[in-house]
Amino acid sequence: MKPKSLSLFLVAYATLLCLNSNAQPLVWNAEQFLHSYPQYQSGFQLPQKIVTASDNSVFVAGTFNFTNTFARKIAVLKYDDTGDSITSVVVEDPGFNSAALMNNYVNDMLIDGSDNIYVLGTTSDSVTINGLKYRGTSLLLKYDKDLNLEWQRHITHADMNSIIFDSNGNICLNGSTKNNGDGTLTNMFTVVFDNNGNELWRRRYASAGAYDDKGADIAADGSGNVYIIGTSNVAGNGKQLVTIKYDASGNTQWRKFFNTYLGAGAKDQAGSVAVSASGNVYISGVVTTGFSNVASRTMLVCYNTNGTKQWNKKATSTQGTYSLIPAKIRIDANENVYVCSTRQPYSTTQFTNNNKHIQVRKYSSSGVLQWSAIKDTASVYDFDVTPVGDIYISGSKNNPFKFYAAKYNTGGTLDWEDIYAPLVYNDQVGSGSYGTCLSINQNNANAVTFGAFAQAAQPGSIYSTEWMTRQYNTAPRFGNDPQQISTEPLNELNVYPNPAQNQIFISSTVAMKDATVSIKNLVGQSVKNISMNGFETSIGIGDLKSGIYVIDAINDGKHFMKKFVKQ
Repeated sequence: MKPKSLSLFLVAYATLLCLNSNAQPLVWNAEQFLHSYPQYQSGFQLPQKIVTASDNSVFVAGTFNFTNTFARKIAVLKYDDTGDSITSVVVEDPGFNSAALMNNYVNDMLIDGSDNIYVLGTTSDSVTINGLKYRGTSLLLKYDKDLNLEWQRHITHADMNSIIFDSNGNICLNGSTKNNGDGTLTNMFTVVFDNNGNELWRRRYASAGAYDDKGADIAADGSGNVYIIGTSNVAGNGKQLVTIKYDASGNTQWRKFFNTYLGAGAKDQAGSVAVSASGNVYISGVVTTGFSNVASRTMLVCYNTNGTKQWNKKATSTQGTYSLIPAKIRIDANENVYVCSTRQPYSTTQFTNNNKHIQVRKYSSSGVLQWSAIKDTASVYDFDVTPVGDIYISGSKNNPFKFYAAKYNTGGTLDWEDIYAPLVYNDQVGSGSYGTCLSINQNNANAVTFGAFAQAAQPGSIYSTEWMTRQYNTAPRFGNDPQQISTEPLNELNVYPNPAQNQIFISSTVAMKDATVSIKNLVGQSVKNISMNGFETSIGIGDLKSGIYVIDAINDGKHFMKKFVKQ
């Protein structure tokens, strides 16, 4: 006969496992593309961008290989609102058509109010256009809603990575270019076209001295001003985040630098930029906590419209963890600010996909942290926020490598998550699936994700991939009944890394106040206890035996549980 306390613990633990099996509200799933082009059926596809149209149709864009070659072409595909493929186009462009070109990519895509789409592609290879040879060229294409090409433009000696509309409907590009054409140094680079493809202005920014400066993102306000961010080098101060404001004619209004640690060894990196309706400018990035890569943090900086810094925040971190990618940034209708990044322990003994985790944080417009959420053994590639503050994430779930999508509500509670791989590929060594980007439908707040799944021809190798597009509605659901609406909070406690060896970090989506946190083994015995306040804490576990444990946090009379593995 089991002790009563043990029975209650096992019942609670079983309940926790049931709640974590929440099903996603999937509307439709489309897995296709290569079979439409038989000559490319041995190719490798890169799904890269997605947008939704006013009639709820969906455009996706990416690149794929020729059969038995490494050369890539850019392709665009359109789905209707039920997930059926309507039409597609393969970009046949002089200079981007050579069988020798290996590094063609779709960097960004936009859609306007008439459902015209604008595709921004680039190649880092040498190309020949009109008899002239260029090292690195970007390509901007405009298609109507039926994917008929209206115009295309080349930006030579450039790698343009982001595209937005300004308040006048002009198309603004940001990225990098080589100084003096084929020079060896990289400069930040901005180019603006009108809706007919006429170039209005271009600007290059180069820091003093022999340093590289790289553009990262671009945004615009309601007055026609354009804001670009990038990573710049300043003599004696290393890599810094730089923000530049241009007016509608391309005149520089102000330029601001930010880094955490001054000195030649600083290694800050720009992420993304967003401008609120009130004119505040928010930038994100990754900053080092010293002069090495041993630890880094996501950074959020706020300037007002005049370039005066209002505040800056660093995500809580400790020695031994770092952000893999610059944090993306989004703003909701109430000017709450959201940042999302992938983090991972730096220790060489824990440097595996298994220990990557997603970190999402919500701040008020004044920089006050509202909540923080962690999803372990997962990586984020894209995320977005609805006007009311619901958060959608697209990425991959690690070990095994599978497509991952999730939705958090505005309070930081996980509504649902989708971990998916086509069944035919699940048992193939070297196979996997992932989501690279997503788009939120402005008509109904549904999210559409875009990714791919790969089939291995033999163990350890990739044979071919298929594009995969999945649309979800907004309803929070859990369990195996797709019609059941969740009324209970899910996954309010997160533990990372997981598995872990010496230390775990505990994150809660609600602020803890004198909460009791216990580590329990599978027979219900407490082996460690601490008190927790706020959103995050850590516990040393180096003295625990290898095995499965459960974190049991009691806050305001409520239990929050999470399983982890001690290696």
